Amino acid sequence: LAFLMTLALFSLAGIPPFAGMFSKFFVFMAAAEQGSFWAYFVVFVALVNTVVSLYYYLLIVQAMYIKKEVNPLPAFAHGRAINASLALCTVGIIHKEPVYDDEGNVDIRERVDLGLTIDERIADGYYYAKTIRLLKKLMGDPWLLDQPFNTEVEDY
Repeated sequence: LAFLMTLALFSLAGIPPFAGMFSKFFVFMAAAEQGSFWAYFVVFVALVNTVVSLYYYLLIVQAMYIKKEVNPLPAFAHGRAINASLALCTVGIIHKEPVYDDEGNVDIRERVDLGLTIDERIADGYYYAKTIRLLKKLMGDPWLLDQPFNTEVEDY
């Protein structure tokens, strides 16, 4: 798996003979054929960015092949509140929608559409059911997200 990821990263970086090199070559040549100063400038900036991106791609390759004791990539420290906000940004956008209460009154409230895809071919359904129960508990009591990361959520 690490080898396939390495090949994909080399292709993204535009290293020959991978497909990424050919696509970058054709794009850069088409821009250079314009013949103007700005076209050459854009191609130059793109080439510099390609070289810079190669450094970051090689950090990922290094992380896949070195020993676990060495940490080439810094850990991304974050809490549950940041995780929840990132999930919210990934899941959907907040929009206003009419909501009906028990008496039939209409109130306009902010809503977020939430979608969840479950594929039982990848993992056992037990873990999905447990994840959905935890998600339901967190949606009902979002203050649990402010707890320290190592605090266990009970009764879900």
